[in-house]
Amino acid sequence: LSISLDLIYKTGLDYTLNNDGPFTIFAPTNDAFDKLDPDLLSYLTETDQTLVEVLKYHLVDGILLSTDLIPGPLEMLYGSATITLDPSPMINNANIVAADFEAGNGVLHVIDEVLISQIIIDEYTKISPGTDGGKKAKKDAKKKKKDGKKKKDDKKKKDGKKKKDGKK
Repeated sequence: LSISLDLIYKTGLDYTLNNDGPFTIFAPTNDAFDKLDPDLLSYLTETDQTLVEVLKYHLVDGILLSTDLIPGPLEMLYGSATITLDPSPMINNANIVAADFEAGNGVLHVIDEVLISQIIIDEYTKISPGTDGGKKAKKDAKKKKKDGKKKKDDKKKKDGKKKKDGKK
């Protein structure tokens, strides 16, 4: 959990967690961070704003013990996640591997994946050349450029034909 804690301190969220609340934290293991694609991890930690959004996607306002979890949407401090209980407790695609650790200002559950909101995934895929979205954006830009060139060529041909026919 040291990576999660380091990131909380890096962004100053520790101040919020210690002074407001109480909160429930779904804290990813270090292995969860290690499993992330390096480019994605770099994107998530590149700016404090994105990193804070990612971290807030692991926080719930109030104390939520494992016995309080019910299947369905769960409002996080940034976006909404989904709880499933069958076959075992999960939040989105992350297994809750340890639960109900009492923290100074709430409760902590350990999860085996980093939670990333759909908003952040969408932003990442738009700009990342290695993703389908990034590849699509590149392909669309290439197509647009090609279409623009084709239109210019068509216009030149049309203008040339008009001059040939004696029209302006």
